Formats: sequence, C-alpha cells, structure tokens
Amino acid sequence: MASSKTDPYRTYAMMAKPVGASCNLCCSYCYYRDIATHTRMSDEVLESYIQQTIAMHGSKAAVEFVWHGGEPLLAGIDFYRRAAALQRKYANGRVIVNNIQTNGTLINAAWAEFFAQESFIVGVSCDGPKNVHDAYRHNAAGSGSWQRVIAGINTCTEAGVRVDGLCAVHAANVGHPQEVYTFLRSLFPLIQFLPVCDLIMKDSHPSLSPESVKADSFGKFLCTIYDMWTADDPATRPVISTFEAIMRMSRGEPAGICEFEPTCGHAGSVEADGSVYACDRFADKPHILGNLLKTNLETLMEQNRPFGTSKLTNLAPECLDCAYLRLCFGGCPKKRIALAASGSPINALCAAYRQLFSHINSA
Repeated sequence: MASSKTDPYRTYAMMAKPVGASCNLCCSYCYYRDIATHTRMSDEVLESYIQQTIAMHGSKAAVEFVWHGGEPLLAGIDFYRRAAALQRKYANGRVIVNNIQTNGTLINAAWAEFFAQESFIVGVSCDGPKNVHDAYRHNAAGSGSWQRVIAGINTCTEAGVRVDGLCAVHAANVGHPQEVYTFLRSLFPLIQFLPVCDLIMKDSHPSLSPESVKADSFGKFLCTIYDMWTADDPATRPVISTFEAIMRMSRGEPAGICEFEPTCGHAGSVEADGSVYACDRFADKPHILGNLLKTNLETLMEQNRPFGTSKLTNLAPECLDCAYLRLCFGGCPKKRIALAASGSPINALCAAYRQLFSHINSA
C-alpha cells in the first residue's frame, strides 16, 4: 500500500463522530448507542482532524470528510462552518467533499441553505414508507420519525441539495421490497441498503436481535429489488450501491464499497475526543489505534493494516471453495457471527449474497 508521499492519488476513507453517539432518536436497532461516548468534539480536535486528514491524502487526491453519529447535526451549524473554514485553510489546492449522514429530523431552512452553500452531500436514513420506517426509527417516547424525515428531505431538495438514501433492511421492511424500492426511488438518486444483522445475549446465549434480517429473507429482498431495478429506466433509476459494486467487480474493477473489498483497514473512525478506531463498526477497546492529538493520523491508519488484511486471513475454509469469493471476500467481518460447517466464523448473510450473485448471473 503506497503512502501519500509516493502516491499523489492516495486516499483514505475517514468517518468522524462530532457528537459521539448523542442522538435525538432512539432507534431500536442502533448498534452504536451503547459503545460510544456522548461528548462533543472540541475545536482543538476538529482542527487537528481536518489538518491531518488533508495532509495524509495524496497531493492530487480529492479529500472526502464523512460526518456521522449519533446525530451529527446536534453539533450545530457553527461547528460545520468552522469545519468548512478549516478545510479551506488547509486544502492547499485539493478538492474537498463533505458528506453528512443524518436522520433528517433536524433539517430546517437554515441547515439546507448551509448545505447548499458549502456543497454538502446529505445522506438521510429512511427505511421506506411510514409503516415500516416508524417500526424502529422513533424517539425515546416511541413516536415515529417518518414525517419529520420527509420534511427534512423536501427542505433540502427545494434548496438544491443532493440527498442520498440510507435504508436499513430489517424485520419490519424485509418482506416489502416492492413498496420499499418504489418509495425510495421517488426520493433519492442513490440508495444504500444496509442489513441489520446483530447479536444480542438472550438467556445467556448469543442470538440474532429481533430487528435483524435472516439470510433467506434478505436474499429474496435483494433479488426482488434487483429485478425491479433492471426493469427500470436506466436514465432515471437510482444508483444502488450494492448492485453497482457487483457490476464493477464483474468487470475486474474495485468494488468501491468496503463490504466487498478484499481488505478493510482504510476506513477509520474518529471519535469526538480524537480517539481513532479501526472501523466505526469496531469502536471498542481491542480496535483502538490511538488518539490523533498524540499520534499523527496517517501513522495511526498505517497501523491499521493488520486489521485490514485479517478480512482475508480469517476466511472460513468454506469461503475459499466458494465460486463467489472474489465478489464478496467474506463480506463485512462484523457480520461473521454464524458458524460454518468447519466451525469457523462466517458471514451470517452469506446465503443471501450467494442467492443474489446467482440470480444476477442467471438474469
């Protein structure tokens, strides 16, 4: 892996959590709420993060900043005004891209105007029509968030802001692929489908959470949406990241999304206090790399290589004999919570992706 000093186009995929896990919603399937702090990023950490992130990219590389949470809008508009000013200060000719991932409920005209002025790409979490979205995406009192989400999306759209969709696929919407696709395609030019697949302890034994999808249901969901998507007008249909990644890989190109890349480790997560983790799905003690206030961020990310290569070195023997190995490389390591016949950990959604790959090949 070339460093930014030898590769002028070297990029890293960093994700910052400016308010940690703080959020105005209390979604049932949130994996992050109980593993992170609820502190706000200081100006010192913000400036160090921006300066170091830009510096570690190649001199000709575009630098993408992804702001995540929790709910990152809780940091306030002034926080992101400072961030944009610091990006201009340290850019040194590089192209800067900002992508903020939000639940959408706090977006108003002031936020939309700011996003438009600074060319932010806004990703909004929306799980489909009201009945399936509100099943799990609610506040602490149990009130659904769908109406406020749609209002936030519309406010951004009217201001000319690009809004992409992040749809968690879970027990409440996995059985309704037609309705979910039809609804989301009316809102977003790009859609990411993110399966909920998490373990909880039940009677002292690990078990899938009630919100999680099972492989057979998720496979049918993806195949149904693939058929609708391919039958759709290519000029107006949305980009669906999973399908686009598979098409790229079939041409021998990089997947473009970490789930299907052969290695991880290039997408670190920065907490509000400056702590850097191997990945936002592994924001725990075993995977902390250090703190950017004490150690340079590029140095910390170079130390992430063992985590990245472990995606391949820890594959189950069954994966090595799979015809689709080079399309998924075992999928996200966080989803390796099932056991293969050999007794090795394997992706709990392996059968779903094999069903999709087979379906696409036979189409």
